[in-house]
Amino acid sequence: MASTIPKTYRKEIVDALDAESLKVALFTNSMSTWTGLVTTESTYTQVAAADTEATGSGYVAGGSTLAVTPSYVGATNVAIITADTTSAWTITGSLTCRYAVIYENTGKKIRAVVDLGGDKTVTDGTITITWDATNGILKVS
Repeated sequence: MASTIPKTYRKEIVDALDAESLKVALFTNSMSTWTGLVTTESTYTQVAAADTEATGSGYVAGGSTLAVTPSYVGATNVAIITADTTSAWTITGSLTCRYAVIYENTGKKIRAVVDLGGDKTVTDGTITITWDATNGILKVS
């Protein structure tokens, strides 16, 4: 059986996310990502209690606020949330992360989890996340 999301609702989804204050927090490779999110973990608070958030001098637990932009391409009926490049943490020493957890700040509900494609380590430098310009942090098509 086939199903689809009507184009007007796709736009509503990204508009609703744009109205929220979204944050990004970094987690290590010990995060139970997909299993936990499917079964028990739906908020940043739950993930932070069950998994290991990245730590390092200069990183603030709970992450940083994202500057997001919604877009809707009517011709293809695709709704996308993109974010500005995030360079919020200057690390002294070393920090390693594997996942970026995007959540809304008020109720801490998780909106997306991004696998960074392997452990990423920064030593005495700035962590910079350049979000996918084509697919954004969330794409509804």
